[in-house]
Amino acid sequence: RLKNFHNLLINPPKQRYSAMPTSVGQLDPPLGNSRLQVAKLITALVATNMGSVNMELVNLNTLQALLDLYFRYSWNNFLHTQVEQCMVLVLNNPPAEVDGATEQPLLQ
Repeated sequence: RLKNFHNLLINPPKQRYSAMPTSVGQLDPPLGNSRLQVAKLITALVATNMGSVNMELVNLNTLQALLDLYFRYSWNNFLHTQVEQCMVLVLNNPPAEVDGATEQPLLQ
């Protein structure tokens, strides 16, 4: 299931409009509520610090996708809050047990 959420970050669902004019330029496509909610979900999953979830996030390269969105939508403070919280959790979480070994796969 994480792969489906990851794909939503990469390929947003179709919206009623393709481009959104803003005071800082055109957003094409806009971030949208769906991707913002997925970013919140990813942050909550990172907070659980479960080894299997962390490994799947690493395998999918989901944190990199979040960082790409962070820089692509440089004026979206809602997204920035979620990505910042996620990165703080990655840095502050204790090592998790993965396949019997204690690791921090999100930092690799």
